[in-house]
Amino acid sequence: MDSDVPTCLSRDEIHAFAGEGWGGYERYYVGRLERLAEGGAAGFNGAAFLFGTNWCFWRKLYRVGLLLLLVELVVGLAVAVALVTIMGDEVIESSAVTLWTFVVFLAVRVPFGFIANDQYLKRAASAAEQARVESADSEAVLQTLARRGGTSLLGLAMGLALSVAVRVLGG
Repeated sequence: MDSDVPTCLSRDEIHAFAGEGWGGYERYYVGRLERLAEGGAAGFNGAAFLFGTNWCFWRKLYRVGLLLLLVELVVGLAVAVALVTIMGDEVIESSAVTLWTFVVFLAVRVPFGFIANDQYLKRAASAAEQARVESADSEAVLQTLARRGGTSLLGLAMGLALSVAVRVLGG
């Protein structure tokens, strides 16, 4: 599988961008980038699959997180409309809602699990390119990448709040 993820990042840049967090994240993403550079696939990201929007906001992928939330909402609403159309009022008392909620989850999150690493690495490459434009000093580039990458508890809190708000408002 070919990928359009730029492979012009050094190991130090990936380490700086991924950050040193719980569980050795930087090793995970360096390994993924090396695999891409060799023409391989970025692989499946289990955390992105399980946590979706929250993983995106934790990893400072705000646009991707919003897009994922929107896709989940639209697909979920489409399935809900289809269920009501087919089953009428019986759908509310049916276990079909639980089953179809799980199907929607899988239909959206499995593909996302496969593209999440690509999205993260594209963001890293974009941040590195911008940091190199801002400064020719390699240490300054690494510091900029460390600030723009890594993880964010505030981002995670925002992602959780947004997810809860959308689900509460969506019924």
